[in-house]
Amino acid sequence: MSVAAEAVGARGGVDAGAAKRVLARPAAPAVVFLAILIVIFGVSASGFFTFDNARGILASIAVIGVMAIGVNQVILAGDIDISVGSMLALCAVVVGAVSTSVGGLIVPLLAGIAAGAAVGAVNGTLTTRARIPSIIVTLGMLYALRGLTLVVTGGNWVTGIPAPTRVLGTGTVLGMEAPILLLLAVAAAVAAVGPTRPGVATCTPSAAIAARHASPASTSMPCGCARSCSPARWSGSRRRSSSAASGASRPTPASASSCR
Repeated sequence: MSVAAEAVGARGGVDAGAAKRVLARPAAPAVVFLAILIVIFGVSASGFFTFDNARGILASIAVIGVMAIGVNQVILAGDIDISVGSMLALCAVVVGAVSTSVGGLIVPLLAGIAAGAAVGAVNGTLTTRARIPSIIVTLGMLYALRGLTLVVTGGNWVTGIPAPTRVLGTGTVLGMEAPILLLLAVAAAVAAVGPTRPGVATCTPSAAIAARHASPASTSMPCGCARSCSPARWSGSRRRSSSAASGASRPTPASASSCR
């Protein structure tokens, strides 16, 4: 009986430790708050826990969700991009203008992707090569793109977009809205190749904090990488990067570690 009791106690200790580590993660407060909201809406609104309602919510947040996934990768790298809203507006105008001229789906879609990639390249170059803080670069880009969009459209809606171009926004596949499928595809692709997949650890502030909570006596990554990743090391690398002499290459913040 004593052996069984010790086993149960040990299991309880492991479960409590695992729960504590999960709740110590930086994203835990947001997840807990979201869970509370879901419970409140589920109790107060009839029909909230239905497939149609879930599908409607996903369809309404699909565009924002795709942008959020992209911005999340930037944040994981220790930077920020606040120009994504204005970039979305510019890309939408480009797609609309090209579609009204040539029609179809592929050419307007490629034009919109090219416009977004060009803006992203400017942001990235100014941040990494000119060593301008990303918050400053993207803030300036936000207003520049907003003004450019206003000049191009004259403050008017882009109308007359042909049906083939609107298929990604209004079409359905097997009864499911295309924006939802696109959101799920982007999320799956990022989860498959992103730095958070099992076996790979990227040194970011959140990863460093998680490592400290997982093992306070060690600064190694939770997956066991040999390269250490501590908040102090990250901050020191960032300070050295921002204060580097003109012409010097920008250091990589606490070089990403791969567990293979």
